[in-house]
Amino acid sequence: MKKISLYYRDDSTDAGLEMFKYCPGIPKKYLTGEFYVLPMNNPSALFGLFGDPFDNIFKDKDENDENYYFPLCVSLTNLEYIVKEIDIPQQVIQDIFNKKCKILVFNSYEGWEWKWWKNFVNPLFEKYNLELNDFVFVNANLADSEDCNSIYNNFWERQAQQEDMKWLLTKGNMEISNNIIRDKKYICLNRRPHAGRFVGVTELYRYIDDGYLSFGKNGQMHDQYFVDQENIFSKHYPKSFKRYKKFGLQPKIPLTIDDGVDPEAENPVHDWAIEKFYQSYLHICPETYQYRVADRIFFSEKIFKPMMYMQPFVILGEQHALKALKKLGYKTFDTVLDESYDSIENDQERLLKACRSAIEYFNRSKEDLMEDMHKITSILNHNLSWLSYRSLSMDSNLHTDLEKKLYE
Repeated sequence: MKKISLYYRDDSTDAGLEMFKYCPGIPKKYLTGEFYVLPMNNPSALFGLFGDPFDNIFKDKDENDENYYFPLCVSLTNLEYIVKEIDIPQQVIQDIFNKKCKILVFNSYEGWEWKWWKNFVNPLFEKYNLELNDFVFVNANLADSEDCNSIYNNFWERQAQQEDMKWLLTKGNMEISNNIIRDKKYICLNRRPHAGRFVGVTELYRYIDDGYLSFGKNGQMHDQYFVDQENIFSKHYPKSFKRYKKFGLQPKIPLTIDDGVDPEAENPVHDWAIEKFYQSYLHICPETYQYRVADRIFFSEKIFKPMMYMQPFVILGEQHALKALKKLGYKTFDTVLDESYDSIENDQERLLKACRSAIEYFNRSKEDLMEDMHKITSILNHNLSWLSYRSLSMDSNLHTDLEKKLYE
């Protein structure tokens, strides 16, 4: 497999710049811990391809390489604020004009809307007389883009390859076949108090004793974050906000569960307290985004947890989220759940419908819920197996797609 050639900084061997090898064109004054949101333990961290996976796909450009990428890694940086100051060498610009190089805008951690990405590169159009076709965008936005050279690559889906899938498959099936009644009917974990997540917490609070329901007060954000999100909640989801006020929920927050995880101090992307998943039936998944944007669909690690732990799920998220999952090859649960919420455009009504679907489902006996687990076991097995396959093949697919885009 021929590796993809990547342009890099020629001063990256200088003291303090080793971690910024693949940040060419960025003025030195921005190569700091303040500008780069998270510390990096190696240069490949910006790509979400730590160590060997990165080296299996990319190689450093040398003088004999005719075709190569000039990388701009937006993830974990504040690059959008200084894009006008990016300095692309004239030889690279000439190679772009001669179809030997493309600019690789890379962010596998997020799935921001295409409008954002186009606005990001627009200053480079003006500065270097470039066109949209001179860029290749790698990110986790599943929405179609008619005019962008896009490659879907989701760090959070890929991370499943770090799990022991064989063990999870055995564990999940044993938990079902043993037919032991579970402690809780549902699980809904909310670390950061995003505005849309107030809706789910408000609707589920009446059933808090039936499930694992958490809701952070801060979630590692700034002190004003809760107040700001509560204000957005009041304006964008007025029906639920009235119920939130009626129930007097604010002083009861944060909502915590006894699983050894502190949502105010920790971000359990890799959740080590997994028994709560095997002790609940329905996974109500509050995705990163609950509001609709026409050119964005994004899945975080949140949706892949019910797949790993073999639970049916309801998504509190974007319109057509279930449709997008099916497009990726996953299966959903319309044989036992009302999934009509997925097509509702209005954010308030979609989240309310999803909550009602979840409540209608779990507001039955635990014996009935256990019976449903047997009915849908084949779907649960499919999703876990398909997640394993997709995660393990993602690096190879990325290489193939990058090579194809570079030579188009």
